[in-house]
Amino acid sequence: MNPGSVGLARDHGGLACYAVIEDGRAVLRRVPCEVERTVADLRAAPLPADVIAGLVRVVTTGGLG
Repeated sequence: MNPGSVGLARDHGGLACYAVIEDGRAVLRRVPCEVERTVADLRAAPLPADVIAGLVRVVTTGGLG
């Protein structure tokens, strides 16, 4: 099972998702994600500008488009 990527939530605007198994079934949990801090960290990272821009877009909009 893959509930998504905690640091790159692509739905629910800023809520990270993870899964736990309870009583034999998977339960999805959502927790707040520090979007502004993540964006600041990305902008400070030694990555190409286009990569940073793409990641910032995913983090802030929840999508690739």
